[in-house]
Amino acid sequence: MARIKDVAELAGVNRSTVSRIINGEGKFREETRKKVEQAMAQLNYRPSAIARSLATSSSNMVGLLVTYYTGGFFGEMMEQVQTELDIHKKFLITAQGHHSAEGEKEAIQRFNDLRCDGYVLHSRYLSDDDLRELAKLPTPFVLLDRYV
Repeated sequence: MARIKDVAELAGVNRSTVSRIINGEGKFREETRKKVEQAMAQLNYRPSAIARSLATSSSNMVGLLVTYYTGGFFGEMMEQVQTELDIHKKFLITAQGHHSAEGEKEAIQRFNDLRCDGYVLHSRYLSDDDLRELAKLPTPFVLLDRYV
């Protein structure tokens, strides 16, 4: 797997130049940009999503909590959420709550551990107080099919 260092060496530039070109920062001569793009193509280089998330403080992941995966409604919902996230270049992480408040809390904790940028929650078992506490945290969420 090619690294940014490999691209820089092949293109004859330093790593910060490669990084800035990838991220669209700064102005570079067209010749430099083309050398970097050619090196990336030749090495089949893909930027690391993990490194990017560390640099930008954004994981580009959204957590989707459902009660369970079976049933036509949930499959359709996941497809629609994924379609929208694809437009915004976000990854969908799914979890099911296993028909319990503890299962739903554990899933949300895993989303937090992964540093998800937001959540889409179809929660049947979390209490209104649990949801109000969640709303105090900095991570935004959408609650489906329920009022609090």
